[in-house]
Amino acid sequence: MTEMLENALKIILVISTIILSYKIGKIVVFYFFTIKKWSEIEGTITSYETVYFRSKTDSDTEGWKEAVTYNFKVNMIEYQGNCITKNLNILFPFKEQAKQNNFKKGQKIQIYYNPKDPNQSVLENKFDLMSIILPFGVLIIFYFVIF
Repeated sequence: MTEMLENALKIILVISTIILSYKIGKIVVFYFFTIKKWSEIEGTITSYETVYFRSKTDSDTEGWKEAVTYNFKVNMIEYQGNCITKNLNILFPFKEQAKQNNFKKGQKIQIYYNPKDPNQSVLENKFDLMSIILPFGVLIIFYFVIF
């Protein structure tokens, strides 16, 4: 490998590490600090399906993912949410692989919401360690393959 190409790959690796650290840091802060201040309430699943996703900005980003909507009431005002998790999500190549949950329309579920802004809500309140292991594992493999 030429020295210039090697330097460019090192820069890409450093930038990728910084971006991933920022994204993972946001997830860690959310699950270890922010969600602890959120309230919990019962809500209802209004729709659940597995949908095909294709990025509008990146033609390589496509695959199957879960799509859910749920309703809940706070102070007699009804809110609607669609966020399952703040952890890193993976798009799957096959529809059946993407079904991580088994929600049913009308199912009662626990919802975590921001009491200062109930429009912010999520179904999952636990940090997934794979949100750290997977991206940094890929970076480490990339590093050893390139260098």
